[in-house]
Parts: sequence; structure tokens; C-alpha cells
Amino acid sequence: MKTVFVLCALLGFVLAAPQHPDAQAAIVRSENENIGVGDYKFGFETSNGISRDEQGTLKNPGSENAAMEVHGQSAYTDLTGKKIDVEPDQERPRSSDRKPKKNVEGAAEILKYTNENNGFEGYLFGYETSNGISRNEQLTFRDIDEENRVADIQGGYEFVDPLGRRVVVTYTAGVEGFKPIIHYF
Repeated sequence: MKTVFVLCALLGFVLAAPQHPDAQAAIVRSENENIGVGDYKFGFETSNGISRDEQGTLKNPGSENAAMEVHGQSAYTDLTGKKIDVEPDQERPRSSDRKPKKNVEGAAEILKYTNENNGFEGYLFGYETSNGISRNEQLTFRDIDEENRVADIQGGYEFVDPLGRRVVVTYTAGVEGFKPIIHYF
């Protein structure tokens, strides 16, 4: 009987523990247009203010110089409550209620770049710049039965926010949806 009482008390303590506010975030918008070859577009927005949109256009298809031109942006709300917009062509994310600052460091250099597109087998890309921005993503397919395959995506990106913190975002996407994890250092 004492064991049951102790277990019930322990269970009550665990259930009463505060949860991170992002743990209950819901997806309020989700779109994905991707047949695995050619152009694609995807985007999402969560109830806690995180959003991401990306589109890719296949340039010079079928040629030796075929390449995917990718554009996108993401946004989140920082710990001070300000909405931060992140765009790849910016040195750092900018707060929506301030004017963007001029890049005082000059153009960032690409330190590392990977881009492998295996068509129906998946892709892998990533980059790292001299100003602390990096991004990577990998798509693989897996068979769920003899006739059907599903796409699994793993990726992440990193940058320094206006408060000087390093922000590291990792994510997975697939049949269970888009699942980002954000760390501040």
C-alpha cells in the first residue's frame, strides 16, 4: 500500500512539472508541393510564432549545369517577445520593429559547401559561412511497402541572433510532420 501511495505521489509530481511553452505549439499552416523532381515549395507556421517558407526552382534541367535555385525565409519570436525574421541573404536576422543594420563585416565567405542531388534517391546540401551562419539538409526515401515510398528529411541551421546568442535549429520532416528543435547558446 505504501508503494502505491509513493508511486501516485511521484506520478502527480511529474505531471505537475512545468512544461516548456513551445512543447504545446500546434501547426497552424502547413503546405508541401514536392513530387521529388523539379521545382518544390513548402512552408509552415506554428502557434508559437515559428514559421518557415522555402521554394526551389530547377535551373537548366537535363544539362550538366542543372542546379536548384533555392529561396526562403523563416521567423521566430525571441525571448524578449520580438519577432525575428531570418532571410538567407542577410548577415543576421533582424527584428521586425527595427530597420536592418548595414553589414559592417562585409561579404561573408563560404567556408564549406555541399550539394548532391540524386534525383529519386534524395539529396544532401549544406553550407557554412565565415560569419557563423550554416545550413544543412538531407532527404532520403524509405519503402513503407512494396509499392510506396515516403520522404524523410533531416536538417538544421545556425546563426547569431541580435542579442548575440548562437541559435541552433534542428528539424525532421516526414509523414509525422515538421518537428523543429531550437537551442539558444
